[in-house]
Amino acid sequence: MVPLLRTEADDVTLTVRLVSEQMVTRNHRMQYKKLHDKLYEIWDRYENKMSTPPRGC
Repeated sequence: MVPLLRTEADDVTLTVRLVSEQMVTRNHRMQYKKLHDKLYEIWDRYENKMSTPPRGC
């Protein structure tokens, strides 16, 4: 349990440093942009599939 708590404490220290350097915010923006882009790509494929008539009709 102690090693796990030590690891968590190190992570918190790193996160505090990154936030103070505004690196975490930038990283989150990039992650959400990638997610947003992927979501729109999937939605476009879905809409294109729905706009074509079914096969055999």
